[in-house]
Amino acid sequence: MAPVDMRYFAAREGQPAPYCRRRVRGCDIYVALVGFRYGSLVPGEAIAYTEVEFLEATVAGLRRLVFLLDESPDLPTELVDPARATVDAFRQRLLDADLIVARFTTADALELRVIQALTQLAEDDTAGVMCTLPADTTAFTGRDPELDHILGSVVGAATAGGVVAIHAIDGMPGVGKTALAVHAAHRLADRFPDGQLFVDLYAHTPGQTPTAPAAALAALLAADGVDARYLPDTLDGRAVLWRDRLADKKVLLVLDNAASSDQVAPLLPGHFGCLVLITSRRHLGDLPGRVEHVALDVLPPAEAREMFLTLAPRATSDPPTEVAELLALAGYLPLAITLLAKAYTKHRVWTLSDLLAETRTRLLSVTAENATIAAAFDLSYRYLSAAEQRTFQRLGLHPGTEIEAAATAALTTCGFQRWGIT
Repeated sequence: MAPVDMRYFAAREGQPAPYCRRRVRGCDIYVALVGFRYGSLVPGEAIAYTEVEFLEATVAGLRRLVFLLDESPDLPTELVDPARATVDAFRQRLLDADLIVARFTTADALELRVIQALTQLAEDDTAGVMCTLPADTTAFTGRDPELDHILGSVVGAATAGGVVAIHAIDGMPGVGKTALAVHAAHRLADRFPDGQLFVDLYAHTPGQTPTAPAAALAALLAADGVDARYLPDTLDGRAVLWRDRLADKKVLLVLDNAASSDQVAPLLPGHFGCLVLITSRRHLGDLPGRVEHVALDVLPPAEAREMFLTLAPRATSDPPTEVAELLALAGYLPLAITLLAKAYTKHRVWTLSDLLAETRTRLLSVTAENATIAAAFDLSYRYLSAAEQRTFQRLGLHPGTEIEAAATAALTTCGFQRWGIT
C-alpha cells in the first residue's frame, strides 16, 4: 500500500516519462488499473504518469481496457488521494473515452473482469479472421473441365437443398493443385458468407512436419473465435466442437497439401452448408462420405503456352517454335513453366535461345528465389518405399516422357534379374 514516487523510478533508459511512453507504444493492448490516487506528477507537465500512459495509448491507437476500483465502505483510507477532485476528473475522462470499462472491489473480482475482457477482445479479433485464402493467381490458365466440375457441383448441390460434396484434388508435385483450389475458392467465396479458410497441412513442405489433426483443429477453432484456454484436450473433443461450431454456418474450407485421409477426416464439417476443397499428392480414397475426386495432369500445350506468355510477355515476340520447345522441355508442368517465366523475366538480356540452353542443362535446378523443380519432387521421393525409389530411378533411364507397363517391368527388378543385374 506504500505510494511510489515516480521520480525515483529506475528507468533503464533516460527519464521515466519518455521510457513509459516508449514502452506503451510497443504494446498490443493497454490495460489500466485505476484506484483513488492520481499518482506522481511528471516534472514540468502537471499530469500523472498513469494519465501520460493512457494518452500515449490513445495516440498510438491501441485497444484500451480500463478497470476502476469501485467505492466501498471498507476502502482503506490510505488509498484515497487527498486531491480527490483531481482523481474524480481523471476517472470521468476515462469514462467519457468510450472504453471497455469494468469496476472491481476485490482482487478476485479484478482477475475475473480482466479475463472476461481479454477473452472478449480475443473473440472480437478472431471473429473477423474468417477469410484466410491466399491471393488468386493472375496467371491462372485453363483447367476448364476441372473448374466446371467443381463449380457445377456446388451450384447443383445448392439447388438440390444444400448438400455440398467434398472435392479432393490430387496430382503430381507442381501440377497446380493449390492454384486450382484457391482459384475455385475465390470464384465460390460469395456463396459461403460465414468464412473462407485456408489451412496448409504441410505434407510435403521442406523443413516442416505434417500438421497433426489436433493442431489443425486448434487453428481452425481459434479462427472461429474459440479461446485457446477452452480447447478440448483430445482430438475427438476438438473435432466434435469444430462440427458443432459449423452446424449453422456456410463456410468454405481449403485443406492444402494433405498427407493422408487420416489427417483430413477429423477436420471435415458435418453440416451440409459447408464446402471442402482438399489437395494432396496422394489419392485420398479413405475419406468418409461422398467425395468428388479430381485428378490433375500437366497442362495441354496450348494452355501451357498461354500461361508462359502471360507470365513472360516479352516472349510473345520470340519464335513460336522456341516457345514450344521450351514448354516441351518443362513437361508442360505449371511449376516448371512458372519458374522458367520468372527466370526469363529476371534476366532481361537473355534471349529465348539462352533460356533454352539453360533449361537443357539444368531444368531441375532452375529457381526463382528458393523454389526449384527438384525440391518439389524431393519430399515425395523420400516417402517412397525402397522398391518404389529403385523403380523411379530406373524410369529415369528411359529417354521418352511415356512408358508402357511391359517396358517398366523390363526396367525394374523383374526385368533386370533376368540378366543378373540388381
